[in-house]
Amino acid sequence: YMPYPLVLYIFINIGLNILVLVVVKYGGSVLNFVVGTVTTSLQYFAFIVNWPLVPSSQLAASNYFGLACSLIGLVLYRVVSMQKDAAEKQAKEIALKEQTAPK
Repeated sequence: YMPYPLVLYIFINIGLNILVLVVVKYGGSVLNFVVGTVTTSLQYFAFIVNWPLVPSSQLAASNYFGLACSLIGLVLYRVVSMQKDAAEKQAKEIALKEQTAPK
């Protein structure tokens, strides 16, 4: 009964570390920072569950506020970066049309 939570923790930790490496490789350091901030906030919810070796605890209002700020920041970052990418793509398309247009 006792080694199962430890083995589960080890596998989850290894998986999380591999995912962090993948995010850094394909997403960049800024995305890694954002993902790290959100996952740290979400890990607080693991303390609500009554685990076999660790009793459950209550979260303070500041925990919920911090999670909300992190998630709002993530959504705003993603929206702004998508708008920036769309504007750059549109500018490239306009420049390409101007270059290929007959004079």
